[in-house]
Amino acid sequence: MSHDAVDRATKLLNEVIAKNQLDERGLDARTALARIDYIKGDKDSAEKLAATVLDKNPNNLDARFVKARVEFDKGYYENTVTDLRIIIRDQPKAKEALHLLGETLLMQGHLDLAIDTLSELVDIDPLNYPARVRLAQMIHQNGDSKHAMDLLFW
Repeated sequence: MSHDAVDRATKLLNEVIAKNQLDERGLDARTALARIDYIKGDKDSAEKLAATVLDKNPNNLDARFVKARVEFDKGYYENTVTDLRIIIRDQPKAKEALHLLGETLLMQGHLDLAIDTLSELVDIDPLNYPARVRLAQMIHQNGDSKHAMDLLFW
């Protein structure tokens, strides 16, 4: 992916899936392919691949994250929150999960919880400027412009 060889990566992952079916390597390949498909915009394929992995291994947090992203896109926010909380329970410093959870809580109208969640992310990763800006926006929206500015110019 990082070397713009998506087609080669996809081909390799499909070969691994064909050889390993539903063993650990095959499940890992399906999860990686699900992420690629999601990024490419093929959310149906990503969802199916993640579901296959989760049927065999409900503890696969990477597949659960793909599932949560698809659920978020569909507006299934309660399901998204459930999946993200499972991920964060097992990996409290899961940055992507914290970020998506903050956005999901905001979409549900839980501004205070969204602020708390993004604050956790910024505490874990203070140099995450997109998260810092998003947190500042939420804090400003909540009526504390001074704190929002302090976050931006720390």
